[in-house]
This record gives sequence, C-alpha cells and structure tokens, in this order.
Amino acid sequence: MLTVTHLTKKYHASSKPALDNVSFELLPGRIYGLLGPNGAGKTTLMDMVAGFTPPTSGILEYENLPLEGKTSENFRAKLGYLPEHPPLYPNFTPIEQLDFVCAAKGLRGDDKKREINRLLKLCELQGMHNRLIKNLSKGFRQRLGIAQAMAANPQVILLDEPAAGLDVEQILHLRNLLVEQKDERIIVLSSHILQEISVLCDHVIIINEGKVVADSSMDEIGRGTQSNVIFRGEHQAFVKRIADIEGVVSCNVRALASSEKQLIIEIAPGLDLREKVVAAAADVSLLEVRHSSRTLESIYMEAIK
Repeated sequence: MLTVTHLTKKYHASSKPALDNVSFELLPGRIYGLLGPNGAGKTTLMDMVAGFTPPTSGILEYENLPLEGKTSENFRAKLGYLPEHPPLYPNFTPIEQLDFVCAAKGLRGDDKKREINRLLKLCELQGMHNRLIKNLSKGFRQRLGIAQAMAANPQVILLDEPAAGLDVEQILHLRNLLVEQKDERIIVLSSHILQEISVLCDHVIIINEGKVVADSSMDEIGRGTQSNVIFRGEHQAFVKRIADIEGVVSCNVRALASSEKQLIIEIAPGLDLREKVVAAAADVSLLEVRHSSRTLESIYMEAIK
C-alpha cells in the first residue's frame, strides 16, 4: 500500500503551491488513472512519489513506513518510473540501455541477460534491439522507456503519459501489457486522454490546480446517474429545492445562450428522480430533462470547472 498524506509542494515561498494538501491511498492489484489539465500538478506528484522532487510538507508511506532515509532507498529499488520524457542515451542501442538499467537495479550475469530478453519481448522491441536509440521512432523510444520502467519486477509502476507517440496497435498492446502486470502491483497512469483512462483504469484521481478534486473507483462512477435540466427563470430557489431532494449528491447550475440555464444533478446509484425534479420546477420554465448514467467525462468536466 502506498499512502500520500497532506502532500504539498511550493517551489517558492510566496508562490501558489504546485500541489496543495494532496491525500490518497493506492492498493496493489489496481491500475490508477491520474487525470487533470495541463499544469494541474500530475507530473510534480509523480516526481515526488518517485523521489526526484522533495515535498515542502506532507508524508509519503509505503507499506506503513515513511519514505525517508533507508526506507526511501528500499522503496526506489521496488519502483519503476516512466517520466514524461523517457531518460534514454541516444548513442546506446536498446540492449545497451536495458543492460545499463538492469545493472543499476542490481541484476548480474545470466539473470540480467534473461531480464533483458524478457523486456525486449514484453515491449516488442526484438527487431530494434541493435539500432541506435537516436534513430528510433518516437513510438519505439516510448516502448523502450516503458520496458525500462518494467525492469527487475517493480512493485510500484509510475507511467507519465505512456501512450504518447504510440500508434493504435501499440496502444492496444500497452493496455494488455498493463492489465497483465497489475496483479500484486500498484500501477499509476497519468494522462489527459479520458478514453484511455476509462478503458484501462480501476480507479481515477482527478487533480486540478494542485488539489485532488475527485477520487473514485470506475465502478462507483458507472453506478451513479445524472439528470441534465435545461430551464428558464430564477434559479436560486429551484436549485435549493433540488438540493434538498433525498438522493441528490450535488447540483450545479451554469448559464447557456440567451436566457437559458443548465442544471447538472448528480444522483445516488439506483435512483430515478425525474418526477421529483419536475415537481420542484414550479416557478421555472422547463425546456428539457434528460436522465443518463454518469460518465468519466461528465465527472471530469465538473471537477475542473
């Protein structure tokens, strides 16, 4: 288990925090999606968990031990990390790069050779193993970065935008690879591609402006429902009546074109509140009421407003 508690990062004392009081818990056997717009703090968070950037305040723990001193060194030996830009030596071949990484992870002799061959096969790099990295396409360099993140059987795998530069076939291979690797491991996948996260991940954490604004399993997202109401009229009293209905989780209103307004109502699983919503609309003009399952897209757009 990897636990993040009240993690904050400020690069300058007077500046706005890059991360602000972030807390969550990651369990083995799951793929976590880390979502957020550009500049939200995703890469800063990845770098802090990997030990490349120290926190200003807060606690990182792995298996209930704080990540500091010897414990931090032991954790990094169990960690595989693909940063946004894979750290590769351009004048190495993939075999030389993986040899270097495996040696740094403590593998020697036949164990190292077996691991290099496993990684080449795992990430489908066999045909490129003797080419210079600087002559590889972006897609193959990305696959090599993923391969070195998988070296030496890491128990925690952090992947920052792993699908960048991959074609459709390579993305499908990456999906299958991560699903195969997740047993007894923690995998964290950072991305701004909602479809990729929704297909691949078991749990989603959304960050905006350095703060966690949503933290939910994909099962919970799929069970929830949403009503989308288009109306005209004063909204304050209407919205209050909606918020007071039992089973309403949240409701948010925004102005549309002309005098129309939109009310998005998040509803607890298993409930259909359309009749109660219509009954609450006595003093507004209803133009449309739609009831649908909650989606990751709707939750994301609501969270980053």
